[in-house]
Amino acid sequence: MPISIYDIAKKAKVSPSTVSRALQDHPRIGEDTRKKIQALAKEMDFVPNAVAQSLINNKRGRLGWCW
Repeated sequence: MPISIYDIAKKAKVSPSTVSRALQDHPRIGEDTRKKIQALAKEMDFVPNAVAQSLINNKRGRLGWCW
């Protein structure tokens, strides 16, 4: 089963939203917390879910056909 931000949050003892922000280099997250979370994500082999990111960023791959 893939690692989720919830798994990282539990191990780092922070909220999932803090993990999400830290992985996106959000300015509201302190440098120490960001480094800790990013190190944990790397250690746990976290791979961001491309589908979830596309929903967040509101980007969808679209293919159109013209006859």
